[in-house]
Amino acid sequence: MCFRRFLSGALSLFLLISICGCQEKPVPMGSYAGTLDGYTYYHSDDRNLQWEEDILYLAETFLQKEPYLAEECFVYTGREGKVRYGYESLQDMELRNTFLEDINVLIPQIPELSDEQILYALQRIVAGLSDAHSMVILPDLQFPFALVPFYEEGEVVLRACTVPVTAREVLFGKLLAINDVPVKDIVERLLPYISCENEYSAMQMISNYYCGILLLVDGLQVIGVIDQGVEEADFCFETESGEEVTITAQVFNAGDPNMPDLIKRTLYHAEPLMYQHNDLSYWMQELAENQALYVRFNEVKEREDLPYGQFFYNIMHTI
Repeated sequence: MCFRRFLSGALSLFLLISICGCQEKPVPMGSYAGTLDGYTYYHSDDRNLQWEEDILYLAETFLQKEPYLAEECFVYTGREGKVRYGYESLQDMELRNTFLEDINVLIPQIPELSDEQILYALQRIVAGLSDAHSMVILPDLQFPFALVPFYEEGEVVLRACTVPVTAREVLFGKLLAINDVPVKDIVERLLPYISCENEYSAMQMISNYYCGILLLVDGLQVIGVIDQGVEEADFCFETESGEEVTITAQVFNAGDPNMPDLIKRTLYHAEPLMYQHNDLSYWMQELAENQALYVRFNEVKEREDLPYGQFFYNIMHTI
């Protein structure tokens, strides 16, 4: 399995959880110091060597393109009312040294870890850079729910907007626990693998509608919520009526090309407003029953059929 294919164009990489054994910091026989010049590979057999090459490829890419790791970065700066641009050193040596140390710790552990565990270890390393735009693409095997974060009574909760057709009673229900592990505990275990700015963005990235880390089988196995090799789990929800209902869910492959048909056949789907009309730069919908107006901006790009002025005029006159 080659990690390199997960890197394309702009740097995109996304991560997860604590790997058993990664807490120890062994000194590798051959140390990577930020360049492949003079580097001696630790492994020789095909699988382990391929992973070592891929890990080093990730490291080299980040060291070249991440502003706080690169030796020089092209930046714009203001000087006396004028714009000056050029290459400047923005390097954070502590961050760089931690990054290199984590890479050197992971490489000797490759034979002891599964492919999935290596991906999650890489996700944790990348998350440590605190770049919310960088992530490792993780396997698509997940449980059949879609979760959306909501603010309720001062805290962020996760509610189900997609559920199995056999469990429609938990639609819009609040997720309480998975295999008797409270959601708050699961989130705490996942946070080291998420780059985020606040509680809401953390919950949004953890749930991430489809294929959020909290729903991925490998991730739940790595953090100890479900056992290795087990592909089912008990999800406990609090319904809108206040009843607690537990659903035993089986996994499915969200990357299956037949996924749209699978959703129609086996999943009951109620798409939240925030995920509708993603093809439009901006749009609005009046919610008469709630005496509210929902306004959504997906991108700053003026629509030919609805210029900014007309859109804001519509908002003000609807209110």
